[in-house]
Amino acid sequence: MRARPSIILLFATIGLAITAQAQTALPGTNLKLSQPARPGQRPISEASFRPLAMMDDVLRLNGEQSVDERAIFLTQAEALRATAFRVSYLSAVSNLPETSRLTVRINDQTVGELRLDSSAAESIATLAIPPGVVVPGYNSVRLIASQRHRVDCSVRATYELWSTISLNRSGFLGLQSTPALRRIADLPALAASGVERTPIRLRLAATAEATELDAAMRAINAIVLAAGIQRPIIDVAEARGEGPGIDLVLSGNPPAGSTSLDGEPGLSYLHDAVTGRTMLTLSSGPDRERTLQRLIEAANTANKMGSEPGRRALANTIGRPVREGVRLSFSELGFESRAFDGNFFQSSMRLTMPSDFFAAPYGAARLDLESIFLGAAAAGRRVNIRINDQIAAVVPVNQGGSSQLEQSRVDLPIQMFKAGANTVTVEADMTGSDRACDATAPRPSHPRLLIAGTSRLSFGSLARVTTLPSLSATLSHAYPYLGREQPTTVAVSSASPAYLNAAMTWIGRMSAAARAAVPVNFRFGGLDDPGTSGLFFGPPGEASQTLARSMMATEPTVATEAAMREIETSDAAAGTEMALAATGEGSTTSLAERLRVGAVGSLAGSLLRGDLGPITTWLDDFGLIERDMRKRAGDASPLLASDGLTILQEIGAMPPQSWRGVFERRPLPDIKTMILASDPEVLDALIAKATTAHAWSRFNGEAALLRLESWAPENRAAQERHYLPTAYPSPANLRLSVAGWLSLNQSYYLGGLIMLSLLLAVTTALVLKGRRT
Repeated sequence: MRARPSIILLFATIGLAITAQAQTALPGTNLKLSQPARPGQRPISEASFRPLAMMDDVLRLNGEQSVDERAIFLTQAEALRATAFRVSYLSAVSNLPETSRLTVRINDQTVGELRLDSSAAESIATLAIPPGVVVPGYNSVRLIASQRHRVDCSVRATYELWSTISLNRSGFLGLQSTPALRRIADLPALAASGVERTPIRLRLAATAEATELDAAMRAINAIVLAAGIQRPIIDVAEARGEGPGIDLVLSGNPPAGSTSLDGEPGLSYLHDAVTGRTMLTLSSGPDRERTLQRLIEAANTANKMGSEPGRRALANTIGRPVREGVRLSFSELGFESRAFDGNFFQSSMRLTMPSDFFAAPYGAARLDLESIFLGAAAAGRRVNIRINDQIAAVVPVNQGGSSQLEQSRVDLPIQMFKAGANTVTVEADMTGSDRACDATAPRPSHPRLLIAGTSRLSFGSLARVTTLPSLSATLSHAYPYLGREQPTTVAVSSASPAYLNAAMTWIGRMSAAARAAVPVNFRFGGLDDPGTSGLFFGPPGEASQTLARSMMATEPTVATEAAMREIETSDAAAGTEMALAATGEGSTTSLAERLRVGAVGSLAGSLLRGDLGPITTWLDDFGLIERDMRKRAGDASPLLASDGLTILQEIGAMPPQSWRGVFERRPLPDIKTMILASDPEVLDALIAKATTAHAWSRFNGEAALLRLESWAPENRAAQERHYLPTAYPSPANLRLSVAGWLSLNQSYYLGGLIMLSLLLAVTTALVLKGRRT
């Protein structure tokens, strides 16, 4: 009986020790939090924590294998102090914890692997970083989720697998939440990682004039480019901003305690440790001009500081530029080459085509796919290659067994790419069917599929002809607003301050995507002036009187969800081109009647001038083509939604289009881009959604509608397409351009053949008649 108190005391001591040990966060251990914190709730006292995002951005890793790679910039002092990496994550209840893992790599070196055990609360893990892994400049952070379903292994079940990473609660430990800057070259340390939001507040008085906005936008663009900010979120207010972010002040003396970057007047830096806010003060006068020039020079530096994986991650975040003859390996594009033993695999890569890329069926890009498959072949097992969310090629998976790479050469239709941002997705369906299977059965001991990073994507000759309108070229390259002699007019509605914030955010995002500052002139009001190019931000009622209102009423849906190609078939493009080229609308004179009155010479002259109107009129009379798009449209759908964002382009008056426009030098038309939202209360959320990498890269065509709940914008094809040559008219470019134009306009090709056949028949008859006489 006397031993009982001793036993109770022993168990109590053990319990206290276990409790104390559980409350101590060791490297590699997990903590359970009740709820992910919002940006304002993150303790500012965590001066040793540098997050991957400044706002409550969440990364979602879907499917059986999902990879995210991002670049983050560290100063030289930060690279020496970084000791650990913290991950805040939450996984789905359907994940099988025994086989689901989250791997963290920094500069291609694994620093930890975490078990994905579903829970109602968020988990936090702290992973030690070995010395020498982190370097000054850009560093790569790669998060790899390998997830398996608890009870189902069908393809459909893979959509239930997900893990989320709270980016504002994940990041480096051992350094300040906002870095101490000393040089302009350190400005990228102020940017969020990847394409996450970086808040920028422009500190201007409410009575600021439009000319002050012009100077402010120029300064913001210079800061965005020098800091490598991919997704700025800009607002204008006189008061200081709250939470992590940047305040930009354009006049006045720097506050006490500020540091002049590079030791020269012009740009000063001050960090508020209490709010986590950074203030940048740009002086006025001659010092400002010199500072802006230094910022642009820093942005144009070709050799970025950092590790090789960090520079790779930065290039892939922006989108690898494609030029004629380029060859890109999967490893260069950030593809994760690892053994996959699941059922459905998917991985995407970003490419950026030139602004004057002519998307037409005149050739193909080549994919050299290198892979190893170990297992039995089955019907339905295949590797799909998607371009901009559409299947471009299917590679069947053959019987495996060899450990050597199998090479497959695949042609990808060049017309499936578009000017500007593109997404290439590799997906492998290894089930052979969509039936459920036994998830508890043991998996094979060897990997089933490996797609090597040595796989290559090659591009040959590219036709260089600008196609207008093109939202994709405008958003990715700021075309045609860059390179003009005069700044671009930006008209903003005065109905709500939200429209001005949207305009500055949009211009900053365009400048970041184009990697060049877009010069602008702000004004308040509409953009109805004839002959004026520019952008308009406001409600639909204040939009331009021409294209905007007609599109709101009866725009046909040609290309719809998920950024499908602007022209799905050459037949649709042919109908559009017919409406442009036809010049004899309303005439019922047949081609035979024209020939009877001796109009053969006139028709030949029209053909040489590029005027195919007589032929297209005859083809339309016989029902071979339809020059009016509305004959083909079916039900028209409205372009506007009360909770949506509408983006559309209006092309000014141009001379009648012809085949000669493919390679003739022509003046640039007036182009208006209108960003319309009916409800300013939801405009901030719509702009935040539109500027994500996912949505921004999927805008295309003449008009688009983006809703808050939609997966991607709904694109509308151009009713009238205009061609403007921008490259030197070399014989190769002319050949590709004409071949592509004829491929898109098969009815023109048919009309030309008929015309040539008739001319041949007439001339042959005349020759034979002359011989008889």
